[in-house]
Amino acid sequence: VSKPAVEEKLEEKPTTLTAVEELRGAAEVPGPGAVPKTRKEPREAVPEGVTAKLEAVVPRPEAVVPRPEAVVPRPEAVVPRPEGLAAKPTGAEVLPAPAEVRVNLVSDAGMSLNWSPVPGAARYEVAVQTEGIELLTGKTSNVEYQIDGLKPSKKYHYSVTAIGPDGGRSAPSKTFHQITKALPTPGGIKQSSLTETGATIAWQPVPGATNYSVSVSPAHGRVVESSGAAGAERRLTDLHPNTEYTVSIIAEGVKGTSATSQPLVIRTKDDEERKRREAEELRQKQLLQKQQEEEEQRKQQQKEDQQKQQTLLENKRKEEEQRKQQELLEKQRREKEEQEKELLEKQRRDEEQRQQQELLEKQRKEDETKQKVLKEKEKIAEEQRKQQERIEKQRQEDERKQKELLEKERKQEEEAQKKKELLEKQQREGEEKEQKELLEKQRKQEKDKRQKELLEKQKKEEEQKKQLEKQRKEEEDRKQKSLLEKKRKEEEQKQKELLEKEKKEEEEKKRKELEKKTLEQEK
Repeated sequence: VSKPAVEEKLEEKPTTLTAVEELRGAAEVPGPGAVPKTRKEPREAVPEGVTAKLEAVVPRPEAVVPRPEAVVPRPEAVVPRPEGLAAKPTGAEVLPAPAEVRVNLVSDAGMSLNWSPVPGAARYEVAVQTEGIELLTGKTSNVEYQIDGLKPSKKYHYSVTAIGPDGGRSAPSKTFHQITKALPTPGGIKQSSLTETGATIAWQPVPGATNYSVSVSPAHGRVVESSGAAGAERRLTDLHPNTEYTVSIIAEGVKGTSATSQPLVIRTKDDEERKRREAEELRQKQLLQKQQEEEEQRKQQQKEDQQKQQTLLENKRKEEEQRKQQELLEKQRREKEEQEKELLEKQRRDEEQRQQQELLEKQRKEDETKQKVLKEKEKIAEEQRKQQERIEKQRQEDERKQKELLEKERKQEEEAQKKKELLEKQQREGEEKEQKELLEKQRKQEKDKRQKELLEKQKKEEEQKKQLEKQRKEEEDRKQKSLLEKKRKEEEQKQKELLEKEKKEEEEKKRKELEKKTLEQEK
């Protein structure tokens, strides 16, 4: 990978030092003009809370010893540039080297640089070295630059070169070095439990931190550990009332420290304000308690009066509705049972007469026909018995459903009563009449709905019954067609008359039910 290709990619899109290192890889080796890798003694730790001072790196002649195995000539296209010298195009204006290069902020993963503007410069190129390898982090038109993607507790050398509009380059600035912090900067600082003489400060824990140094300005009061030596929380005590304090935090670990966090400004509460507020809260509490007691007594009296009246009216209404409902259901059940018994008895007599006539006419001539007729009679009797059992079972099921319906209505009425009592507590005396009318209207609608469902159910049962009767008759006609051809017309006539009569009875029954329903609605 050639050096110009790397510079082109960095100019197209800024990148981090980590990305540049991956791009260049191990294939690129220092050239004759590059600074070889040397082992340097580590610097002393920077004092906590103070920005590290920048030091000019002066190469030591005895330390610069190139390694024979590392000296590999670069391609001809790569021409190394000696440190401190810049290529000057013919006729280009000579720019001075950037001065006052310094670090604004250092963290565990980056640093922020700035420098004094260079007259005539259009942009600046920032170069960073680490372990003897020069890394280009990009170009900028501002007098500041943010370097990201660094590694914790590692020394980096940096310099700045000014570039003019015509491409002329200045000499690089002095090369400085800076060691990144070992831990991330504490963040998420917030206050809680603020009083006149104290406050609680909490922040997000820093991975790898074993302790935290909390600085308070003005420096009076005490910092108390409230969650262990490495806990991310401290309690400030013995503060002055109505005083503004600035709090900053530094994380400490085995490998080093972090940068100072963003300052948090807090102000303690006023002592006089607290006393006045407590007195006002006590007075408001006493007044509110007195009002609540009076209101509770008034509501209790109203509730007792309303409950007495409502209980009396509701008991009367429930008794009357239950009595009417029971009478109606009993009457419908008796009518239905009588109709079913009459129809079954008539069918049974007709069937017996028909079978007796057939047996008398064909007893001597057709023994086989007699056997078939007897078997058919037994089958019909069995079907009738099953039909009677189904009808009885259906009647019992209807009675059970009616009981469940009554029980459900009772529960719904109880729920409606509870809702009504709850609403009456919250309503004024002027709204009681309107609420009663609304509840009465809902009750009537529910009653009409249940009556309609009952009628629809009865209608479906009648239709099912007719369908069963029709299927049975069709089966009988099909089996006896060859034997009872002479009686076919007579049977059809009888069936038509029977269906006509049932239809009239059904219409009469529906008319009576409609009259009853109309009468109930009028009541």
